[in-house]
Amino acid sequence: MNDISRNQLKQLLMDQVTSHILEKWEGAKAVKIDEEKTFTDQLSPAFYEKWREM
Repeated sequence: MNDISRNQLKQLLMDQVTSHILEKWEGAKAVKIDEEKTFTDQLSPAFYEKWREM
């Protein structure tokens, strides 16, 4: 997949996520998506360690 296709897919996903959040979360007026954390192959230790402990 080339960078143009990847960027188009990323933008479509971000648009859908933003739209869904604004529709479902009452009172939400804006959504900020951290692309670096959202589009990564690695999870931060804080994320998966929290769930492992449950």
